[in-house]
Amino acid sequence: MKSHLQTTRAIDKKSPKSYRKVVNETKVGNHIGYTLMPGSVAGSLLWEDDHEQIRGGFSNYNVWVAPLYVDQAHEEDNLAQWTLWNREIEDKDIVLWYTLGFHHVPLQEDCPIMPTISNSFLRPANFFEHNPVLKLKSPKLVKWLNCSA
Repeated sequence: MKSHLQTTRAIDKKSPKSYRKVVNETKVGNHIGYTLMPGSVAGSLLWEDDHEQIRGGFSNYNVWVAPLYVDQAHEEDNLAQWTLWNREIEDKDIVLWYTLGFHHVPLQEDCPIMPTISNSFLRPANFFEHNPVLKLKSPKLVKWLNCSA
């Protein structure tokens, strides 16, 4: 994708996608990086013209990619505003924002803390030349005194 207006995306559950920014390659030509694996999402319940939704415009889409922009401290700026500038991202240092959310119906087990819901979205890809688990020693058979098979 060449500009960051092309990268905003709302998750379509009928057509799952993953994204990977490729810069480095392994000795065998595989790409090293992190794969974005979109998972649980939740949309905003606010109207698009609500002040809070305008300030929280990042929740309009699940994926945003923009070129690295160091001076992001202006109070009136937000992610949706930066995207309207539609700057080039091809062959540039980029920043990726992923908005995740939960549709959570509280259970009595969730009070006072919520231990039952989790989410992840980044998966490392091709950092090792082979499966590092294959170098582990075989498990040693241990016979316990009070155990029977």
